Amino acid sequence: MILLRAMCGGWNRLDIASWDDEHLIQAVRAELQLSMGITAEPIFQRIFRWDRAIPQYRLGHLENVGWIEERSRLYPGLFLAGNAYHGVALNDCTEQAEKISEQVTSFLSKNK
Repeated sequence: MILLRAMCGGWNRLDIASWDDEHLIQAVRAELQLSMGITAEPIFQRIFRWDRAIPQYRLGHLENVGWIEERSRLYPGLFLAGNAYHGVALNDCTEQAEKISEQVTSFLSKNK
């Protein structure tokens, strides 16, 4: 057995959020069959709807983040992280957390 998660919709397909559950399930199953050859009936399925769940960066985002980070350097010991800065996905946040932990460790070892 395998567990799959299908994420549907998003900024470019807002209409999908309004599909009824059966339509959504049929669409996902059709995509799984096309992309992975999966035809078996699922043992269980759950639908979670999170409207506006993932932030959408706007034009100028990187400049704004640069401005914020430049000013944060005025406050040694202040560390900024999260999906508002360098990526909204879990992998992005995990990567940021690793970098921040290294910065914190370095800061603390220098300021004993």
